[in-house]
Amino acid sequence: MDTSNIPASVQSHVNETKLRGIYLSITVDIDFMLIMLIQECFKPNLSEIETYYFHKKGKGKDLCELTMFERLDVCQQGLDKYHSESYQKHKESFTSADTLRKIRNKFAHDKIDNYISPNDTTKLTFHKLRKNLMVEMKEYSISDLYKELDEYKNTGQELLRLISKVMGYTEPVF
Repeated sequence: MDTSNIPASVQSHVNETKLRGIYLSITVDIDFMLIMLIQECFKPNLSEIETYYFHKKGKGKDLCELTMFERLDVCQQGLDKYHSESYQKHKESFTSADTLRKIRNKFAHDKIDNYISPNDTTKLTFHKLRKNLMVEMKEYSISDLYKELDEYKNTGQELLRLISKVMGYTEPVF
């Protein structure tokens, strides 16, 4: 498709929308992998999950109430406690999953457009609100954002291998 007649702002919006969707989709998949691992770790005593994070009034948070940050932590603690050897082998996947969580948050909460380079359809500008109504702007290469997706594909595959190991299934081949 010839995009030469499409304004740069429209092309940027299309790229932004695609990337937001892809990052959100991958993050949801990884979040559900965390849920599966947590459930497997704590299946003898699911109420133990509520001993890690608490509401402001002191009641323990159920698995469905945990943020992704909290799920990453509970999952790692549960794996370290109940499946330590498997956890140690796949520990680096959690660092990558946390980085993905942070990028997903940028896509979820930052304003994205082509402000810094209005005529360059290969870059996006992320605007983040800071204290005193200051806005921090940072420009990213669209191709770099797509390249990072491969890293998260690998993270997802490693987490699926870990799920298989913890649940006693044959390791998947990708």
